[in-house]
Amino acid sequence: MSTAGIYALISFTLARRTREIGIRTALGAAPFRVITDILSRAFVQVGIGILLGSIPGTVFILQALDTEVSGRARGIIVAANAGVALFIIVVATIACIAPVRRSLRIQPTDALRTT
Repeated sequence: MSTAGIYALISFTLARRTREIGIRTALGAAPFRVITDILSRAFVQVGIGILLGSIPGTVFILQALDTEVSGRARGIIVAANAGVALFIIVVATIACIAPVRRSLRIQPTDALRTT
């Protein structure tokens, strides 16, 4: 469920910026620069979400165990959090691909046309 939410949020955000991206491309911005700008903004949002979610999640897991946690158990908890974070980053990357491709294919006349 959260995967669909992440995909929808990033796709919606980038779809709203399609005109801006089209104008930047029409004015001569390099596609690589546009892609890095889009991905950096998306990954800042995702990074903040990962940080805000993993810290309380780890605290709740440790409280739920309510016992002395060995070094190996702490390692497993850290590895699980890292796995979830990596999965979220992969989902965010996939969510960025379609809107970026759509935005880079927009014609300059379409980007400059008022709606």
